[in-house]
Amino acid sequence: MASPRQFVDYFSYQLRLMDDKNLSLGNDDDAEFHWNGTQLVCAPASGFWAGCPSIAYPDLEVAYFYVEDFIGHVTLPVATGAAGGWKATGDATYDVKAAAGSVGGQLQLTPETGSNNEVYFQLGELGTETFVEYVKNSGKKSWVEFRVAFTSITNAANILVGLAEEGAAAADFIADAGDDIADKDAVGFVIWEGDPNALDCIHQKAGGAFADPGLALVPVAGTFYTLGIYFDGVETVSFYVDDAVVQTADLDTATFPTDEELSPILAIKNGAADGTLEIDWIKMVVERS
Repeated sequence: MASPRQFVDYFSYQLRLMDDKNLSLGNDDDAEFHWNGTQLVCAPASGFWAGCPSIAYPDLEVAYFYVEDFIGHVTLPVATGAAGGWKATGDATYDVKAAAGSVGGQLQLTPETGSNNEVYFQLGELGTETFVEYVKNSGKKSWVEFRVAFTSITNAANILVGLAEEGAAAADFIADAGDDIADKDAVGFVIWEGDPNALDCIHQKAGGAFADPGLALVPVAGTFYTLGIYFDGVETVSFYVDDAVVQTADLDTATFPTDEELSPILAIKNGAADGTLEIDWIKMVVERS
C-alpha cells in the first residue's frame, strides 16, 4: 500500500530579503521589492515610478508624499481664491471647478471672455510654499506626475503644466503671445497658441534664457496624458509622457533652475477663444535623504 502523502507546513518558513537585494514579481519582472537595509521599496521595475518609495506604505522619514485626485474639490471663487491647498489667480472671470459628469474627480481650468484671459493654479495656498528642489549630487530623487487633457487645442490656447517658483501664479506668467513666460524659475511642458499641435518640454532659470529642449508629443484634444518630471538625485532630470522618456536635461545647463525651490503649477491663457485645461490627478514623491 502506498504511503500517505507527507504534509509540509510551508507557512512556518520565512522569506528573507537581504540588504540591497531585489525580489521581482510577474513573468516579465513587472514590479519588484527592494530592501536597502532601512527602507522597503515596492515599485515598478521600469518606467517613471521605478525605484520610488512606496505610496501605499509611506515612510515619512524617507520622503514626503502628495496625491490629489480632486474628488469633491471646492469650486474656487472668481478672482484670487484658495482651497484644498491650492491657490488660483486669473482675470476677472474664470472657472476652476469640477468637470461635469466626471467619475473619480476631475478639475477644469477655464479662462473666460476671450483672448489673453488666463487662470493659474499652483500648489500652496499662501503662494509661498515650495515642494521640489533640484540639487546636484544630493541623492534626493523626486517624482512629479500629472494626468491632464487639453480640450482647447483647436482654440490655440497657451498651456503650461509643471513646476515653478513660489508666487508664479500671477498675472501674465504666460506671455500674451505665448512662446515665453515671465522671468521665473520653471520646468515642465507647454503648448503655445502659435503651434497648438506640439507639446514641448521647457525649463528656465530666473535671470536666464528660456529653453525649449524639444517636442514631447503631438497632443490630441480630449485625450488624457500622464506628464512626469523625474530627478535621479545626481544631475539628470527626465521628462516622461505616458511612462516613456521623451527628453532629458542636465543640472549643469545654465537655463535649468538648479538649486531653486519649486511648486506644481497648471496654467492656461486663452488664444483667440476660451480654452480648457483638465486635470485628473497629481502624484508627487520627494526623498528627504
